[in-house]
Amino acid sequence: MNNRVIKFRGLSKDRNWIYGLPLYGNIDDTITEIQTNPSSDGRIFEIVPSTVSQFTGLLDKNGNEIFEGDIVSVNYGGHWMKETVVFEYGAFK
Repeated sequence: MNNRVIKFRGLSKDRNWIYGLPLYGNIDDTITEIQTNPSSDGRIFEIVPSTVSQFTGLLDKNGNEIFEGDIVSVNYGGHWMKETVVFEYGAFK
């Protein structure tokens, strides 16, 4: 059984990251709000649509969640490079 956590984050109008489930506010499926965990407070926050990103299910070496759009260091044959996490062809890269 797959226990993958599905969650998103988005930057609120007051410039704080909000983590939770996306709520669609427009007919064009634009995510305009995020609801925090309903089992805790379940509050709804208006967010900047262009900042919405999905959790990859992966953690960095410090145990922090990695989201689409994050910049990570990757070792390519002994050379470290910074790359942006993207979702392409059904997978995070």
